[in-house]
Amino acid sequence: MPETFNAVILGRTLPLKANGNEDYLREVVDYVNRKVDEVKGKSTGMTDLNVALLAILNIADDYFVALGKQRAVFSQIEQRCDDLIEYIDSKL
Repeated sequence: MPETFNAVILGRTLPLKANGNEDYLREVVDYVNRKVDEVKGKSTGMTDLNVALLAILNIADDYFVALGKQRAVFSQIEQRCDDLIEYIDSKL
């Protein structure tokens, strides 16, 4: 049976199922809280909903930047593999 982990984000407690990996879940919650704190530090007087929405947008931006970098690396690897295959074929 999955263990329940109580995450606190924006002062609200959310019971989450840890599924045996509570450390990972804590890391994710800590990341979200850091993003929330970044938004709060740059803007004052915002509602919790607006803070959460801006944090979500910042997290989505981080995701898409990382995805773009990953795609670029995969493309380079694919190109190098193609070059190696071409080289090997030329030597056969």
